Amino acid sequence: MLALRLVLAMALAGTAVWLLTVLAAQTSWQAAGAVAAALAVLTGAVALKPRIGAPAAAAVALLALLGAGTAAVVFTAPPPSAAATAWAPLDEAALRRLVAEGKVVFVDVTADWCANCKVNDALVLARPEVAAALAGPGVVAMRADWTRPDARISDYLARNDRFGIPFNAVYGPSAPRGILLSEVLTREAVLDALRRARGADLVSSQ
Repeated sequence: MLALRLVLAMALAGTAVWLLTVLAAQTSWQAAGAVAAALAVLTGAVALKPRIGAPAAAAVALLALLGAGTAAVVFTAPPPSAAATAWAPLDEAALRRLVAEGKVVFVDVTADWCANCKVNDALVLARPEVAAALAGPGVVAMRADWTRPDARISDYLARNDRFGIPFNAVYGPSAPRGILLSEVLTREAVLDALRRARGADLVSSQ
């Protein structure tokens, strides 16, 4: 039982760290740090309850929670500049118009809490050859951030018979309804879908 308690405690600690990284992405690292400090104080108050008494422990816990809530508001980070990314926000009307103009559109639905999305981004979408293909002539990359609930994104996923993420699709003159990709992306799958959606050798498979 002691070994099981240790394993469960480590799992909970890992989950807490992951949730703090999500909070940092949505607000700022200062806010996440303040919340982490508040959790540490809260844990200390619970541990010291037999020594300092229940009223004092409750007061410390309340102050820690109030401090964490205030920090999340005070240290909220400003939204990132659109010039910092090549990704355009998902717009289905614009998507259809671009495809009608003969362009290829790559759609990525992601979220800060989606571990698989981060893996796809780091191991596939950020690779030089894939990034170059997405930035190539006649290609538009669109991204939808589902970190917070968004009915428009949920409806878009439902229309594609998907209810979770990662979600990636490629649209083009030869694939106006979209080529849906696997949840686990590969370099070859992305480049091949771009070529098939265009109906020509848009990108090199080398």
